[in-house]
Amino acid sequence: MDLKQLKYLIALVEHGNYARAADSLGITQSALTQSITRLEASVKAKLIERGRFGAHPTDAGKLFLSHARSISAEATLALSELQESEGAQRPRVSIGVSKTLVYTLAPDAISNVIRKHPEILITSCEGWSPDLFRRLLLGELDLVLSSPLPQVSVDFDLKQEALFTQTEVIIIGQNHPLADHEHISLADLADQFWLLPPVGSGRIRFLQSVFYEAGLPPPTRFIRNDSTPIVFSLIRKGQVIAQAVPETVNCYLDPGEYRVIDIPQLTIPRTVYMTMRKRTRLQPAAKILCDEIRAAACAQPPSSHNRAPNLELVKLNASALS
Repeated sequence: MDLKQLKYLIALVEHGNYARAADSLGITQSALTQSITRLEASVKAKLIERGRFGAHPTDAGKLFLSHARSISAEATLALSELQESEGAQRPRVSIGVSKTLVYTLAPDAISNVIRKHPEILITSCEGWSPDLFRRLLLGELDLVLSSPLPQVSVDFDLKQEALFTQTEVIIIGQNHPLADHEHISLADLADQFWLLPPVGSGRIRFLQSVFYEAGLPPPTRFIRNDSTPIVFSLIRKGQVIAQAVPETVNCYLDPGEYRVIDIPQLTIPRTVYMTMRKRTRLQPAAKILCDEIRAAACAQPPSSHNRAPNLELVKLNASALS
């Protein structure tokens, strides 16, 4: 068993298909198959089941995969620390930040690290929690700062530290057809265009559960989008219904450009977490950034929307989606 075999196994599980995994690794499908076969012989267990719908890990494969990811991440960390000790590389840290925090918490913490420790090289990326967690498990990131939805599962090999709670609400632009309505109900939102993140976030299922629970037909008109600027441009133009955290919205839109709709079932508490790998020791640079994130979190202003959400319904919906 060697690190290359572990890398190939991880890629195969990630892609769920030999051809796609081999292409991503820059090797032939035959070479990938031989590597997996040798690995299975080495550990004396069948790790991959090949079927009509692609390649999937067996129960033994799922167990082994957890260790494979940790070993691969530790190897990357060991190489990085060795290079730093030899003076070949500056201390560095990589952080993934969810789109709800790119204008608030993360910049404050990163700015303080730059000011106090200019020798540290910081790499940051923006994304959605599920993808950031995947990259964290693979060792591509040292930590993730995000506020995942209640139904987003977190791998057993990750640990989360709660920082504070935000409140996600429904908003529309002041140019939206419903903006001049004195009262807007859940039923009024059913036939509107909804702005959603890419596939895999669970948003559609969450919305469906809320509308079904209220005895209403769920929305069917959606716009998928992965660009934060486009999100707020569409809100400003008055064309979409969006779910957002007011603290983030205020970084892009003036208060007079949008309206918060009071829909208890869709008012969701969003806990902001700092997520790390359980089995990996943080490097000094990562520890410094973590400390600055904690300090910045303590300095965050209280939410301007403090009304308690309908927690029982939120728990019900989250349970139905898990």
